[in-house]
Order: sequence, then C-alpha cells, then structure tokens
Amino acid sequence: MTIDGVQFLCKVCDGYTRKQMWAWKFKKPGVNCGIGICLRTGDICWAEGSHLGPYHDLTMYRQCLKAYLEDDEMVSADKGYRGDETVSTPYTQTEAEQALSKIHRARHETVNCRMKMYVALDTEFRHGIVKHGHVFRTVATLVQLAIEID
Repeated sequence: MTIDGVQFLCKVCDGYTRKQMWAWKFKKPGVNCGIGICLRTGDICWAEGSHLGPYHDLTMYRQCLKAYLEDDEMVSADKGYRGDETVSTPYTQTEAEQALSKIHRARHETVNCRMKMYVALDTEFRHGIVKHGHVFRTVATLVQLAIEID
C-alpha cells in the first residue's frame, strides 16, 4: 500500500485556536487526512481524517494504521514518512524500487487530485473537524466507486 497525507483548509472551530489548527502547506488553519492505495489493484484501502493541521503524516500512520499491518508487511510512502522501519521511503529503497515507487506515488497523486475535485474538500470547510472527517471518508468512497467504473 502507498500512503500519503493530504491537507485541506478548514475554519477555526470546535474550540481550537488558530495555532492548534495551523496547516503549514496553506499558512492558514486546516486539517490533515491520510489515504492509502493498494499497490496491486489501485483501490483506496485506507482513509483517515481529519486531524489538526500540524498533525504529522508519520504520527497519523503510527497511531491509525501501523497496528493493522502484519509483521512482514510494509507500506510505501514519500520522504515525509522517513523514520519508521515499516515504511519504505526513497531513502531506504534501491534504484529499481525507487522507479517502481515513483509509478505508485504518481497513481496516488492522481487519487489525491480526484479527491480535491469535490468542492466540499477543495474550499475552506466551515462545519468542524468531525464533520470534515465524515465528508473526507464519503468522498474517498465516491472516488473509489469512480475508479471501479473507469
């Protein structure tokens, strides 16, 4: 599975401060979500969100996905996930693995782009973090259905 974090704009809400929700990518308040794509099929097999903007991708992986992996399983990710023995990143891969990983990450970025085609995720969300998580997982389901149709 390839995994990646995706950030979305979100108004300050639910009693949080601007600093607690600060998303480095936008330099505004936001939320961070994670998505996982099956290497073999290209299907979305993990969708996690929404977490406060500064919540790091690697922390999300460790707290929300890692426990579900078998002892011999690993995930593939970008350089932001460096530092965990169960994550294969460009720093730990051979040249041949990196070439294949680039193809997988490109497919993953296509899914991220499809997710942001939905206005609810592409514009500043104003209904709270919990509702954003529901919307994110709903959109992930819709994108998966579109993948199956294509």
